[in-house]
Amino acid sequence: MTDSPADAIAILRIEIKYIEPLIWRRVAVRTSMNLEALHTVIQATMGWLDYHLWELVVEERKYGIPDPERPHVKNGATTQLATVPASGVTEFGYVYDFGDNWEHRIVVEEVRTAEAGAKYSCFLGGSRSPEEQRDRVEAWDLHAHGRHLAEPLCRARNGRSPR
Repeated sequence: MTDSPADAIAILRIEIKYIEPLIWRRVAVRTSMNLEALHTVIQATMGWLDYHLWELVVEERKYGIPDPERPHVKNGATTQLATVPASGVTEFGYVYDFGDNWEHRIVVEEVRTAEAGAKYSCFLGGSRSPEEQRDRVEAWDLHAHGRHLAEPLCRARNGRSPR
């Protein structure tokens, strides 16, 4: 781990649970971002438009949007991602759309120093994705829809992806 969250990145693997074949994304994000910003990254990499409520679940703690009807949920905008791996957590949850209950598993694959000149947050890879307003089993293939996922969407000045 690096000394400062501003200089560190986390490589995260995001998987939608209970769907076969597996739907996943791999991203590189700065650990200095807050958990609400991580939610935004997940939305972007899945191709979703943030229509529904969400929460991140780290051990027994829930983070999301403050709501008087859900006082047990901590404000995701005030907690840095860096606190997750710093506490020894290597896996945590994300739930999107409480009606359909899209449960995700997020694995912290690596935390390391950011590469000079690289832009973060960035998409490193993934598989197909479900449409946001469809039944959770009906997933569509990104390749069939003209979106190619083989190439990472971020590059350092040296032309390499931050894998």
